Amino acid sequence: MPVYTYKGKNGNGEYVGGSLAGDNSDAVATHLLNLGIYPISIKEEISKNKVGKKNTKIDLLLFTRQMYVLLKLRNPLAKALKTLENSNQDETLKEIYGDIQKSLDNGYEFNVALQKQKQHFSQFYISMVKVGEVTGRLEEVFSKLYEYIDFESEMKNKAKAAIRYPMIVIGVMAMAFAILSFFVIPAFAKVYENFNALLLFPTRILIGFSDFMLSYGLVLMFLFGGFFCWFLKYIKTTQGRFWGDKN
Repeated sequence: MPVYTYKGKNGNGEYVGGSLAGDNSDAVATHLLNLGIYPISIKEEISKNKVGKKNTKIDLLLFTRQMYVLLKLRNPLAKALKTLENSNQDETLKEIYGDIQKSLDNGYEFNVALQKQKQHFSQFYISMVKVGEVTGRLEEVFSKLYEYIDFESEMKNKAKAAIRYPMIVIGVMAMAFAILSFFVIPAFAKVYENFNALLLFPTRILIGFSDFMLSYGLVLMFLFGGFFCWFLKYIKTTQGRFWGDKN
């Protein structure tokens, strides 16, 4: 049962605090109110084991392949998970597999057990496992999931490789442009000042743009960097993903 740290006020208006175990924050809040304490904040304590568990990721491709092979060899689901637990060297992963097996032992369906580990399994993955359980074709579902995850991983690697060269070219061009704007053009501008002659219009544009970059270049860089960071966070939200898929 998780432990929650709370802060609140008692009936005398004094600030109090402490820790309580409960199923969730609502249960802790109800218990505090019964004790005559009005809760101000309730936060779950994160233990070292829990942090490690959150940061450890399951290799879905490997897990799916192993489950397919074990089920194909007619191993019961619980025995397949036990085999994975015993063969894994990572203590956190052993704990995750053990938790899934315990859920099965307690009568939960496999997809429900995976739902409890939703930080490691996507909703699509869990839904496919549920279909396999309902239809009695779990082995086939794991085979299809393996093919899908493998294909998705391959496409991501190809996409990264495809955009790597253009990004390098753009980066080099941006560096060359910055060198011209901040160093080369200002040096030529000082030489032209000594001529006291009317410069060609394109030359005046370049010098003017260089002066603008010298004055506001850092501000523009910070603005662009801030927008880029915001955009990366936005496309990870539900609304951002919807916008990306739509466009």
